[in-house]
Amino acid sequence: MLAEGGALDDVRLLSGERTAGFNRPLGGPEDPDIAAFGGQLPSIDGFWLGGPAPAVAAAKHPSAICHPGGGNSMGWADPATRLGAAICHNRLSEPGGADATLELASAIRVGLGLD
Repeated sequence: MLAEGGALDDVRLLSGERTAGFNRPLGGPEDPDIAAFGGQLPSIDGFWLGGPAPAVAAAKHPSAICHPGGGNSMGWADPATRLGAAICHNRLSEPGGADATLELASAIRVGLGLD
């Protein structure tokens, strides 16, 4: 639903105005948030934004909204590619460390022809 801009099976559940704020940053692109592992500030509506920082790298694209979880679990939705995914695992690791989350995210994109 988040990757589709608030609609699920052609039924609008969230307004376009509401979903437009999901990937609009709180601050400027140069305003790092130390709580976000040195990454960009969260969006106006509280989601993190994809990018190169280890905690959000699985979401990859800056238009993707995501929420990192414990041990490098990750859920994200990318309106640009219409991909939504969640990776939850039981092998906890530190952000940026050796972790299967980035490999799984890449495999998903490659398998769908998005990378």
